[in-house]
Amino acid sequence: MRKKLRDIILKMKKAIGFGTKVGVRNFIIPAVDTFVAQKPEFIPPWILAKGFYGALFDIRKERINEIVEFLKKNENVFIKQIVETKEFEEIFVVTFENYIKQRNEKKRKIIQNIFLGFSKKINEDHNPFEIERMYDLLNKVSIVELKTFKDIEKNGTVKIEYENGEPLNDYYDTFRYLEYLGLLDRKSRREVETEVDARYNSSTATSSLDEIDFFSLSFFGECFVEFIKE
Repeated sequence: MRKKLRDIILKMKKAIGFGTKVGVRNFIIPAVDTFVAQKPEFIPPWILAKGFYGALFDIRKERINEIVEFLKKNENVFIKQIVETKEFEEIFVVTFENYIKQRNEKKRKIIQNIFLGFSKKINEDHNPFEIERMYDLLNKVSIVELKTFKDIEKNGTVKIEYENGEPLNDYYDTFRYLEYLGLLDRKSRREVETEVDARYNSSTATSSLDEIDFFSLSFFGECFVEFIKE
């Protein structure tokens, strides 16, 4: 995926001629024009974003303005040494697409957190998961499911007991879905309960086999949860 994106970006750079000076009045949106005039190192990633998703510049101006304000607010992170790297260009384009298409305001805030976190570690080579996986996951979970996930992080391991084969927890299906997405790990344990009949001197007993599930954050879940904390 990343190699394919790099090839596309390289072709686009050649097509728009980065060897010549790029004007700052190419984006039509005043906030972007003003921003790149002050931060010319942002011209290449913005040009790439417009090259990929130019049509959305006209219909998602409010969200694009949000991106600009977010970049301004965190200018201590988005320094020239980071912005001019190839990796930043790549994650900027991917983030731009996900951000302007995301209708939920809370999820757009999470996208900001993810993008900020990945940008901070660009020169550290310390991201165990690709940013695309983070955004793909965000599109697959609801706000309610995210809240349930955060509750597990706060409370630690969740124990689910069964009765007649049915889980005794209303959120069991949500836990299993979060497990399917890779956010949770599940361990099962079977317990034998024995009852001794006191009416007999012998060791006559009855027993039952109960299954218990334990849900906890996976390694991926521990990485992801850092981006959704308030």
